[in-house]
Amino acid sequence: MIMIRINKYSLIILLVLISVLVMNCGGPTTYILTRGIGHFSIELPDGYRVSMVENREDHGYTNVSIVGIKREHEEIRAALGVLISEIDDNYPDPTSTLEKILHMYSNWPDFQLIERSLIEVAGIQAEQLIVYVNAFHTPHPSPDDKPIPTKIRGIYFKYGNNIWNISMNTSETSYELDNVDFERILDTFRILE
Repeated sequence: MIMIRINKYSLIILLVLISVLVMNCGGPTTYILTRGIGHFSIELPDGYRVSMVENREDHGYTNVSIVGIKREHEEIRAALGVLISEIDDNYPDPTSTLEKILHMYSNWPDFQLIERSLIEVAGIQAEQLIVYVNAFHTPHPSPDDKPIPTKIRGIYFKYGNNIWNISMNTSETSYELDNVDFERILDTFRILE
């Protein structure tokens, strides 16, 4: 029989190592925004990360950009965002905001309105659109770049003195998988006072 002698220091080191391994196993992470014109929390699925937070209170908005996971055989990652804008003459309510966005998308190649409906987010009634377009996913495409068949899902609602827009932009082929993650994000979305 082999006897292993463990002293208290070895036991402490072992417990620390186990804790580090358990903490780094992946899984969802909670993101909380407490700066800017709107405060919220969401749970990001494993592999998703916040890539940029832009607080422009002087311009009346806060924007949080989220990057999704890169699916096998896909050229792009899902891009998600939460945009909170102060109500003004250009964007007085969710419906007129959605109409302006819809008009913009209608000028993109191969535009199709797939769905326009009402849903509930964080206990608040919201308007939703899902569109199909062919889009470039780079700000300066080269002549060799080809547009990628893309689905965009946008959700618009009013809370307080702000219009909230939660959106997802992803390739058509990974839409169903990315939409499962997006639904999870919507289910965990909470507005903080």
